[in-house]
Amino acid sequence: MANIKQLIEANKNSYARLRNPGSDMLDELKNYNVVKYAMDERSDHGGLAYYNPEDKTLIVAHRGSETRRDWLVTDVQIAVGVKETLADMAAMRFTDSVIEKLDRNGHDIDLIVQTGHSKGGRESQMCVKKLVETTDIECIGMTFNAARIHGKQKNKDIDYPSVNLRVTGGSAFSTDVVSSFGQQLGHNVDVNLPNVKNFIQAHKLSTFDSMIETYPELSNMDIKDVMREIKKGVQLASIEQGYPGQQQNNSPQDVKSLINHLTGTPEIRTATPGTVTKGQIVAHTQTQVVQQLGENSKFFMLHDKATLSRIPDIGTNVQIKHNKNSSLKAGVEHLAPQQFPKKMTR
Repeated sequence: MANIKQLIEANKNSYARLRNPGSDMLDELKNYNVVKYAMDERSDHGGLAYYNPEDKTLIVAHRGSETRRDWLVTDVQIAVGVKETLADMAAMRFTDSVIEKLDRNGHDIDLIVQTGHSKGGRESQMCVKKLVETTDIECIGMTFNAARIHGKQKNKDIDYPSVNLRVTGGSAFSTDVVSSFGQQLGHNVDVNLPNVKNFIQAHKLSTFDSMIETYPELSNMDIKDVMREIKKGVQLASIEQGYPGQQQNNSPQDVKSLINHLTGTPEIRTATPGTVTKGQIVAHTQTQVVQQLGENSKFFMLHDKATLSRIPDIGTNVQIKHNKNSSLKAGVEHLAPQQFPKKMTR
């Protein structure tokens, strides 16, 4: 099986290979054999492929921006909305060449996992799209702060098996910018890491080391299991705590378990007509939004989704104002940084 920890390592190796092209010792990945590394001369696309002969899983990692051509040509093309770059095409050719090499050597492929960081994440998604639409081999994608794809690339009738993990420190100023604009091929899921202080730190591949520390169980789970729970709408914190499918229920015990990792002794309350709260949205259940009332506070407020004018995203800091007339929807307003509550006041 492949897991998030291995995918992060594979992506790191794709960068390391560019800096040290002659050192295949940098390619080691537990339980996997290196199939191929390639650097495309026309586009500077870099790809590194691994194969597990036991479960017949192929991992294809596409390197993010690291060369002048990446920054001055490919990244600019992505920014202005070019539908398909030379690097995208090179990524698809690289994937095809790896599949053909394994086939020639008599190795079956049961699962292809496409992965990449930043620009490489976009290339990964382009490969997932092509494989899903043209082959019978099962293919999934897990990317890290991926650059957007062109909207017209997506077939609206296909639910592409692709997830992008976007780092956020809990505010617009500490959220990855690259994966925040445009469309992702599949789900765009926030990884909430409170130690991230700005968008530059948020974008770095090395920041995902903090994800491994924050979500150790999740990072070692079979990637297919993680993606299945994400597709259901289960939050990463819930998956980490071992509650797959938890959003299908909504008991106080479940909610307490969901947020217990944030503070040892949470005090949970339910919003009533006339309640006004400020704080960060830390979790969703199927019917409720969980708000932490102040930085590092032990107090949490549950808001029924049906009572809200809109559903705020996890990681956002908002004021939620419930009307005294319970027939009216509660207002949800984003807070500027200086408005973030430091602690709950009675």
